[in-house]
Amino acid sequence: MSWRFEEKGTISLLYAYTFEAIDARLVFEYAFGESYIVTYFTAYESGNYQEIEDEIDSAEEEFFVLTYRVEEVLTPGAHNSQKGEFIDIDYRDFPLRIVKPDGLILYHQRAE
Repeated sequence: MSWRFEEKGTISLLYAYTFEAIDARLVFEYAFGESYIVTYFTAYESGNYQEIEDEIDSAEEEFFVLTYRVEEVLTPGAHNSQKGEFIDIDYRDFPLRIVKPDGLILYHQRAE
């Protein structure tokens, strides 16, 4: 699989873990305490091109998406997802922290 620069260390890491532990219940934590327990549903390359505004011209971009089913809402927030709904994860909207079922941290965004 060929990853975009922005996907290395985020989407690529989550993708690899997901297929090692396909049924794992992960905790996705976002800003302001928003968090969900999720399970893997599907993965795909974006079928819709998103226009990226550039100073000179606009370009089209394709990226990889992982979709997870919300099993439990721990703290609701901006994603406004309910149990049984889905959260799409891509490099543009990646959780700040992902916790594995054993409590170990799979991903934690570094402070900039």
